[in-house]
Amino acid sequence: MFGLRVYRRRLFECSFFALTPQRPTPRVRGSTNAGRGYSSFAAGAKMICVAGNNFRRADGAAAMGIDWPATRAEIAQAIPPAYTEFLGRQLLAQVTAARAAA
Repeated sequence: MFGLRVYRRRLFECSFFALTPQRPTPRVRGSTNAGRGYSSFAAGAKMICVAGNNFRRADGAAAMGIDWPATRAEIAQAIPPAYTEFLGRQLLAQVTAARAAA
């Protein structure tokens, strides 16, 4: 979803109408290699699951688009910036439409 290389399905509850993303999470065949230690791109994984802290920190941050220092536990709980941008654009569209109608 949003061109990220991370398994992270989320539903958001909003106080405004929000559309679903145009590009759903792709179905990827293969493994994150998490069963063989930390999942990482170096191990050949195409996508990374950041749940449970079973990933290399640098790879998890890169997959989610996070460019600030964070621990694996923080990355596992973080909301990717692309998600926040998507919701922000939806909110801005609602506010703009409400102002135009007033």
